[in-house]
Amino acid sequence: MNDGDIVLNAEEEEILLRWIYCDKQILQRKYTEKQIIDKIVENFGVSSYTAMRDIYQTQALFGAAIKANKKYLLHHHAENILLTIERYKTDKSLVHLVPKLFEAYTKAVVAIPDEINNNTQPPPQMNFFILPGQQVSNVKSFEDAIANISKRMNSNNIQDADFEDIDQ
Repeated sequence: MNDGDIVLNAEEEEILLRWIYCDKQILQRKYTEKQIIDKIVENFGVSSYTAMRDIYQTQALFGAAIKANKKYLLHHHAENILLTIERYKTDKSLVHLVPKLFEAYTKAVVAIPDEINNNTQPPPQMNFFILPGQQVSNVKSFEDAIANISKRMNSNNIQDADFEDIDQ
């Protein structure tokens, strides 16, 4: 597996495959932690200690994405609904539930955000250090500070002044 400039060696690739497998097992919510450990040991030939560490590493890696990425969650939700639909289609006793599942699937897919503006940058974050003896008496938001500067510039007619002009 390689993506762009990232090239994994064989050992890293095996670890990644275990983590992806583990993530899918966790997301299915069918198995206990012990069962997932046993499945990793059986499928990948690693120790139960390594399998347990894989679960924790998977939760750390993919868990942060789940909390922060609504699209990730909705994608897996829609995928689970689709798998359930396929399973219910073959079971005559459950086939009457398929239309409701299709409706739920449609809602889930509609809720997945589009890829529009995925290259936008987050707003700038400015960090200021306060030296001992200094105080900040009136904290303003970035927008308020810009509005205040614009107001000052308009009232003093210094709109096109350079910094050298202001200091003199």
